Amino acid sequence: MRKVLVAAVVGACIASWSSAAQAQFGVQLSLGTGLTFGGSTEGAGTNLELIPSWAFGPIFADVGIFFGLERERALHLRPGVRINLNWLYLRAAIPLRATGKQDVGLLLALGKLFMFENMGISIEVGKQITRNLGAGAAPMEFRLGMQFLF
Repeated sequence: MRKVLVAAVVGACIASWSSAAQAQFGVQLSLGTGLTFGGSTEGAGTNLELIPSWAFGPIFADVGIFFGLERERALHLRPGVRINLNWLYLRAAIPLRATGKQDVGLLLALGKLFMFENMGISIEVGKQITRNLGAGAAPMEFRLGMQFLF
């Protein structure tokens, strides 16, 4: 698990160094929460996600740094990709739990980015499936954030 985590971080760094001349760097900070559906509906804790990203036209390569603020205070890295279709974006990421009980999974999300020059507001809805939680126990995520392009 640690090898996968190290490989993801090293890969993101290499991609950023090798393509810095043609990629636009950005940072997104979002606040999120969620609901777990199953036998009963339960609220998930509040969390923050910082997403440094590199834009190659409509494709963003990013590394989400996710931290739970309430129930589960664990650090997750979520390397992935966003494809901007102008009217919405599609996001796919691989959540890697870096602290506590290690876990890996898949995050799929839809979002909308409202850009104003080099700053934007994002809204996102997503679902992640992890090895330890499975599909049913993992919460549906709702995120609101700000994005800055440099």
